Amino acid sequence: MVARIKPVFYFYNRFLLPSLFFNFLLIFLGLSFSVSFAIKILFFGLLLFVFLFTKQKSKLTFYHNLSINTPMLFILSFLMDVVILAITYLIAGYVY
Repeated sequence: MVARIKPVFYFYNRFLLPSLFFNFLLIFLGLSFSVSFAIKILFFGLLLFVFLFTKQKSKLTFYHNLSINTPMLFILSFLMDVVILAITYLIAGYVY
């Protein structure tokens, strides 16, 4: 299982800095955690759409060769993003 998690970290790595910036922007705007969570769901839905229906789909071949299917890749990436969102909100003291 650990061998499957490492490539997911590699995939999520390119979204980490934009995600952190977006998290701090949501906190600065004063949005609650639940609203931020809903926005993250929409963001990952859009990201999934882009990767499935554009030329970006070929970038998922590496993960398919490692037996990580697309839904699992995006679900694990989303879970990592939610954990980072929760930690960011805890640090800022905005979790209701």
